[in-house]
Amino acid sequence: MNDTYLIITSIAPDTHPVLNLYAREASKAGVPFLVIGDRKSPRFHLDGCDFYSVERQAELPYQLARLLPYGHYARKNLGYIEAATRGAEVIIETDDDNYPDAAFLSARSRETEAARIEGAGWVNVYRYYSDQNIWPRGFALEHVLDTPADLDTPQMVVSPIWQGLADRNPDIDAIYRLTQPLPVHFDKTKRRIALAEGSICPFNSQNTTWFREAFPLMYLPSYCSFRMTDIWRSFLAQRIAWTCGWSVLFHEATVWQERNEHSILNDFKDEVSGYCNNGEIMRRLTALNLREGTDAIPENLRHCYRELVDMQLIDGRELPLLEAWIEDICGA
Repeated sequence: MNDTYLIITSIAPDTHPVLNLYAREASKAGVPFLVIGDRKSPRFHLDGCDFYSVERQAELPYQLARLLPYGHYARKNLGYIEAATRGAEVIIETDDDNYPDAAFLSARSRETEAARIEGAGWVNVYRYYSDQNIWPRGFALEHVLDTPADLDTPQMVVSPIWQGLADRNPDIDAIYRLTQPLPVHFDKTKRRIALAEGSICPFNSQNTTWFREAFPLMYLPSYCSFRMTDIWRSFLAQRIAWTCGWSVLFHEATVWQERNEHSILNDFKDEVSGYCNNGEIMRRLTALNLREGTDAIPENLRHCYRELVDMQLIDGRELPLLEAWIEDICGA
């Protein structure tokens, strides 16, 4: 599986149990494991892990390496470009508070069988895996109580983007954490779900698989709320996936999360821009006249990010970083 790469960004020490577990499992599977550090990262050496300190990042030949802000999750972008440059055909990403189960590094295929949902608007995928009224972080709150659409018979779908769920402490927003009980365990026997054109559900960066043709859609914005960077990325990725005839696959949990320490009230503050705007973001993105086909992905990324800048949700300083990303990832 050495054409599959595993990417994490972390400032944890090399004794961190999750990083050690991933290093062992990746080595056994023949999966290169890249950890992208930041200024707070300590000295780091871990067998089975290729660590990129900020000094090593500065030596990378990518335009984005000289533009990304420090102290930000979006430095993970450098791991994506580096993996692509090194020949990755598949990139799996997660975080340092997600423990993998035995299926985490199992083989994947861009063509797979799933229940396909098209034209359903906001789809709360979590409800297909749990009887609890639980919703993913980034889900439009005005649709939380919507009745889930019925699932059709599974069929073969093309899905170069996969989102796996996380058990115990899943990716939920601060409103849920402040008002509802945890832990949550999702039903692993439920069928996989593919969201096609006109169906939307946010996805994160903690158990996510990308096939090479979708690599340009991995870009994480820097100049927005930290709690929204992967969520808004997912909205753009899904909108552009529709122009390529792709579905986004959601599947059973293959990690469980022991969440790093967070202030839930601070999370709430950082998520307000999403609570108030996620529904409108998708309305605006859906209304854009985007060109079809994979060749149009760079142009479509520009259109979508300019829309979020026009909405004053992402700062205009993002656009030069996006241009650097497009040049770097398309040249990988």
